[in-house]
Amino acid sequence: KSTILNNKPFEWGCIDDLVDDQLLRDIRTEVETQIQFTEKETDIYKVNQSGDLANLSNLDSETLQRLPNLFKLQQILYSNKFRDFMSYITQSGPLSNCKVDLSVNTYKKGCHLLVHDDVIGSRRISFIIYLPDPNRKWKDHYGGGLRLFPTVDFNVPHSDPVAKLVPQFNQFAFFKIQPGYSWHDVEEVKVDKHRLSIQGWYHIPQEADLSGFIPGEEKSWLKQNDSLVDTDMKNFTFPSIERPLLT
Repeated sequence: KSTILNNKPFEWGCIDDLVDDQLLRDIRTEVETQIQFTEKETDIYKVNQSGDLANLSNLDSETLQRLPNLFKLQQILYSNKFRDFMSYITQSGPLSNCKVDLSVNTYKKGCHLLVHDDVIGSRRISFIIYLPDPNRKWKDHYGGGLRLFPTVDFNVPHSDPVAKLVPQFNQFAFFKIQPGYSWHDVEEVKVDKHRLSIQGWYHIPQEADLSGFIPGEEKSWLKQNDSLVDTDMKNFTFPSIERPLLT
């Protein structure tokens, strides 16, 4: 907890070998053989992504039989014990048990994700479990690193990162989502290798949760985040002299 609270540029952490090695290897096999990926590309990212796995527990028995290890991992990550652990070490407040938010991503050559702060809806903690080739070290020059950026001012990220995580098999990286401050990106992958990962979020407790729900908390959070579009520019100066156009 102390390490996370004192990390720069914002509160984040990484735990090595969190999950049983064989379980993750089995999950990697399931992902490669049973999950279909769709290439998605916008102005800020290019990634190959599975469908949202939030409804994994609602799948029919035949489908679940093809993904037993992935289902097991989902149950662990959103268990009361592990959610309480994550809440404590990040000091984030209670986390929802009923709102599950999980997907599998694979970054191939050319894939990337530009700078953003993960502030969407009721998200409270972001996490990633890395699943590149377990028998080979993922090297820095491959690209695909998770980079963390400080802020020039509220809601204005600096152009250069101050922390970077080169992903390795069975690393669990996470950070508390801080509107206007938790800026990060994923470097472009520069080699013909797969940077496989499981991405998820923990959310503010919902009304359906047995504990932790506070009426109006999510509405207040959403209202605060909506106001972020009105970035205060008072600390910035701009050229006051008009310059002639080049001819």
